[in-house]
Amino acid sequence: DGEQRSATIVTTEACRYFTPRHDAFWALIAPSPILLRKLLAELSAKMRDTSRRLARAGAPEDVHARIVDALAARLAL
Repeated sequence: DGEQRSATIVTTEACRYFTPRHDAFWALIAPSPILLRKLLAELSAKMRDTSRRLARAGAPEDVHARIVDALAARLAL
């Protein structure tokens, strides 16, 4: 999405990793509905977890709707 990274990974042992370019990432998932479904399921789980954490922290009740609205606006092509 052109934004800064949204996560930091810490490993317990040395590892190798790669960071795909934006276009390479989309080329990988575009022809694979199964991979896309798995990514969406993971994102949904993370949103649920974030919503629960925000609720426990006393965030406004409509925070979930605000998150969904913001994501929908960003995904609109």
